[in-house]
Amino acid sequence: MLIRIRRLLVRLIAVLSVSTAVTFVIAPPTHASVPTLQWPAAPLSGTGNASHLISHADGGVTVGCNNSNGTAVESFDSAGNVTQTIPVTEQPRLNACQGMSAVSKDGTLYSVAFRQDQGDSEVVVAYKGNLRIWSYTPPCGVAASVSSLAIGTNGNIYLLLNGNAGGTCSYNRLIGLEPTLHPGETAPRVTVDKLVYGHQVDSLAVYSSGLVLRYEDGIEYFDFSGNSLPLNPATGLPLAAFYHGHRFDTTRSGRAFVPIRVPVPACPNQTNSLGNNIVASIDAYDPGHRAFSYALPNCTEVLESRVTYNGGVVMSRSPNPEHLVSRF
Repeated sequence: MLIRIRRLLVRLIAVLSVSTAVTFVIAPPTHASVPTLQWPAAPLSGTGNASHLISHADGGVTVGCNNSNGTAVESFDSAGNVTQTIPVTEQPRLNACQGMSAVSKDGTLYSVAFRQDQGDSEVVVAYKGNLRIWSYTPPCGVAASVSSLAIGTNGNIYLLLNGNAGGTCSYNRLIGLEPTLHPGETAPRVTVDKLVYGHQVDSLAVYSSGLVLRYEDGIEYFDFSGNSLPLNPATGLPLAAFYHGHRFDTTRSGRAFVPIRVPVPACPNQTNSLGNNIVASIDAYDPGHRAFSYALPNCTEVLESRVTYNGGVVMSRSPNPEHLVSRF
């Protein structure tokens, strides 16, 4: 248990280092030893205002997200050598923020980017090193935005597109893309283009054999071809609203935790502005069915949650006036 906690702290330290304009990698500790610094702190000369770090399968890292300095994205290999530097002047401009960027096993960066010459309309780009290998323009232009991007275990890229115009552009869309180009083509082939009706879609998560969409009133499982998978019982109550920064994720097997909102909260210590965040229970869902439901104390507000590798959940919750971290 002690070693697991230390490993979690190592990951947190690596992420927090982005905000201090340096990045470094620490090896997991052995037994009770102090972790070993794998390479000296690397100054982020061009990405000093970066706020997101993506870890690579081979031990490297990519740093990016909303940089006002000269570099949009900078990547390092497992030895600390710079392997990728994309300037902010390159168009479309890379974003590489949380939930809208990912790095595949072969080191290819997939990210949302902005066409500043077209009203900041969004495109999805793929970079291998400093070379952009393809660009994909989602439907609806500036009338839609990409809210989530993830890589499926089948290697395809999946997007969640939120529409805000008329016709089919008023709906949300689930889009799948092949990761590599076919000979003679300049854009990836689309494997899934599915309209999502009747729900306000919040985010997208990937598990070993499919996808999970998080709605404001539930979740829905899909296979990698975009086919909806039945869920019994369906999530019936609205989900809780979360503070900015909440990330929806699942275990590799597809377990997702759903915070169920209290329909009519009666909490004397809660203000009206927080009323929608009051949670009655945390429900665990596996593909096809609900696994269990854990009732929370009256007037509990869930601030954020993370799934654990063994199928549990760690969440930050607030039974005012205290703030607690709980694990189930």
